Amino acid sequence: MNALQQTQQANYVASVDLTAQVSDLVNQLFNRLCTYCNRWRYNYPTDEALEEAKFIWIEELVNHDVLSVDMLERGLARVRAARNDYFPNLFDFIEWCKIPMNFPSEEELAQRLASFQRYGMADVDKFKFNSTVEYWLITDLYCRCRRYTWSVEQLRKEIKQALRNMADRLKNGEVLPEPTKQLPSQATSMPVSKARQAEIIASIKGSLRGH
Repeated sequence: MNALQQTQQANYVASVDLTAQVSDLVNQLFNRLCTYCNRWRYNYPTDEALEEAKFIWIEELVNHDVLSVDMLERGLARVRAARNDYFPNLFDFIEWCKIPMNFPSEEELAQRLASFQRYGMADVDKFKFNSTVEYWLITDLYCRCRRYTWSVEQLRKEIKQALRNMADRLKNGEVLPEPTKQLPSQATSMPVSKARQAEIIASIKGSLRGH
């Protein structure tokens, strides 16, 4: 056997091993998804349909480099949070796997942004951000909201778009810089009372529930 044949054989063995590993992961993944999604038979009415779906999931997970338990746990966390009885869309699940576990929802981000308004950029270092992602989301939204004096409805739209943009950046492999202690040139502190904070949260919650 020449060197090229040996290389091809090694690559084939590696490919088989990878497929076997992913296949095992997908079997475990489907067991958990079927537990979380009680109406999974709506998507896969027969055992044959379920097995065929597994092959498709294996292929796409490999194609999108979603191969670690940690990444799959991220997707499962989103499934649990959604509390949807139906099986998730494959490509939605792949996107969820590429987003950090502590990535906020719209409502969570709205609440955290309202809390941050009691500090403002002048006291940004005193606010306990949950992550680097949250830091950049909140400070960007805060500064733009002050600059453009958004309504509650506009703020809701901007929060949704900001989360979508950030998710795309992370899925594309972007590494966010660490939070900076320098103040943006347009930013100034605007402390907000607890009563006003509660009013902002209630308004945004109501807007979110209405959509």
